[in-house]
Amino acid sequence: MSFEGSARKGRVFAFAVLAAFFSVAFVLPVHSAERPPLAAYWADGDGTRAFMLEYLESEWGLAGPNTGDLVEWVYKYSEKYETDPLLQLARILKESRGRHYNLNARGERSVLRGGSREIGFSQIHPFWIGKTVAGTKLTEQMLLDPEGNVHAGLILYKRYDYGDYLMALTNYNNPKAKKPTRYAKDIERVYFRMISLYRAYLNRPKPVDEAVGTAIVVN
Repeated sequence: MSFEGSARKGRVFAFAVLAAFFSVAFVLPVHSAERPPLAAYWADGDGTRAFMLEYLESEWGLAGPNTGDLVEWVYKYSEKYETDPLLQLARILKESRGRHYNLNARGERSVLRGGSREIGFSQIHPFWIGKTVAGTKLTEQMLLDPEGNVHAGLILYKRYDYGDYLMALTNYNNPKAKKPTRYAKDIERVYFRMISLYRAYLNRPKPVDEAVGTAIVVN
């Protein structure tokens, strides 16, 4: 084979390798990445909640008893509805930046209302008031209550969850959408960062006097 023929063959091979790479990178969905099993969250509930608190303080500047309550509620209802608590926290951060209340100049607080009057942590549209979803009636009182709002957000997320979390997020925000939207992908980016930090948190070296029991390692 001539040098020219060898070079042409090399270029064809290089092109094939690049084509294979881009087919994997852009055809396979981003959310095919490995995610921690739900059992890992529940097996080390204290560790999971401690991580969520640390994450909210270091990445979002959220701290104090209200943040602790938010973490407890997200964990509690994620376990109840068998969904990823980190994903649900990412959804709430996208919706409200982790705030249920607005504060005015005098320090008085009122329930956070979005541009279309969405309510609270989960920014739930008033359309849902009075509707029964999965056997639970979503009352105005429930949506105005911080814990009730987190609970209602999980109920509505699960309404759209058929095994594809990107489409569940998309339809939580826009029930008529047929493919994942930027809204869902924004949440996914936050979620994937949380997963990375969560693995590092669980696998960090621990002081000799800290851990009691079996360590949970997420590969």
